[in-house]
Amino acid sequence: MYKISRYEISGKNQSKIIVSCIYCSGTPQRALLKDPEMYKLLRSLNATTGYQMKIIVGDFNLNRITWSPDPELPDLISEDSAEYKFIECIRDSFMCQHITEPTRYCEGNRPTCDDLLFSSYENNVSDLKHEDRKSTRLNSSHW
Repeated sequence: MYKISRYEISGKNQSKIIVSCIYCSGTPQRALLKDPEMYKLLRSLNATTGYQMKIIVGDFNLNRITWSPDPELPDLISEDSAEYKFIECIRDSFMCQHITEPTRYCEGNRPTCDDLLFSSYENNVSDLKHEDRKSTRLNSSHW
């Protein structure tokens, strides 16, 4: 299931920025059933006109992707996998992903980068800071 919130922000010189926040619940296996819905949503966000900047943030729950910032998949992953299809959709939309460090830590599991930040241009986002979970005092496996 996907939930989305959209916000329009006025920037400098009356520029318009659209920020979309997406939450994808469940596992990659469950996401695979809803892939066409998400891809349609991502493509419609990218096709929205009249904005100088487009930003998409969210928890995508596709933790087999390593972002550095370009996506990397495990060697034996299928072209039918949710992760592979997601990367193809992002590449087709020409969005840049900016998060390169793990954003989710669960006791006993490897850290993953489930929470992502995409923008319409590589230089739209700068000076990202990855804070230590303990310093944020959040009761969450994400930060």
